[in-house]
Amino acid sequence: MTNIAAALGARQLDEVKEIHIRTGTQGGGKGFGYSAKTVLDEYTMNAMLFTNGEMREMPPLSGREKYVLPQPVGEVEGFYSIHSELATLPYQYPGIQEVSFRVAFSARLVQMIDSLIALQLTSTEQFNLHGIQISPREFLDAHLIRLPKSEELTEQKAFRVQVLGIKDKKPAQFNYEIVVSSYQEWGLKAGSYWTGVPTAVAAEQIALGKHIVSGALAPEAAFDPEIFNLKLGKWGLDIKECRLL
Repeated sequence: MTNIAAALGARQLDEVKEIHIRTGTQGGGKGFGYSAKTVLDEYTMNAMLFTNGEMREMPPLSGREKYVLPQPVGEVEGFYSIHSELATLPYQYPGIQEVSFRVAFSARLVQMIDSLIALQLTSTEQFNLHGIQISPREFLDAHLIRLPKSEELTEQKAFRVQVLGIKDKKPAQFNYEIVVSSYQEWGLKAGSYWTGVPTAVAAEQIALGKHIVSGALAPEAAFDPEIFNLKLGKWGLDIKECRLL
């Protein structure tokens, strides 16, 4: 959805100069909202940042920033993360200079991951245990995947995508926001719902062969963003637009 939101903004501009993505979570109960391995990667691997027209690696947890997302998520603290948007957006729009992605996990999850890091349980350095070479991270990944997923459906997720550039020879900015709650009827947390539904919409579009461009393409290039957003709206995922300049 963040790629689609970026494409919505790009359509409004004559030139795209910057795209900044910020996400956040509140609630969700105990444990990981989705793949523990993926969350730990986002928290411990070098992040990517496209700045001054060049891709840079940034230290994990760098770029910390407090920002306010739509209620009920509200104020969160996010950081740069290794995320797939940076793999495509900088190369989609000629002349773009800045692309960033920040993620803010729930406070409860952040405390838990901070403890794992402090105990060096995310280390990939192997050691010998009863004749087996294993790293703390390998053990942690294997252990966490065995744990039952939390059934507490209190999670709220939100994002804001800022698209800045030039329109009619003047600076312009378009913001796109969404808030997603856990889907009680299906027993899904917000993270599962806002990941699964857009994927299903994309699969349907591909199967029907409508409003898509063929080829190996990123979401912002493959789909008509306005039609895609309309289809998301039918499932309660309504990306809202706001022009600032």
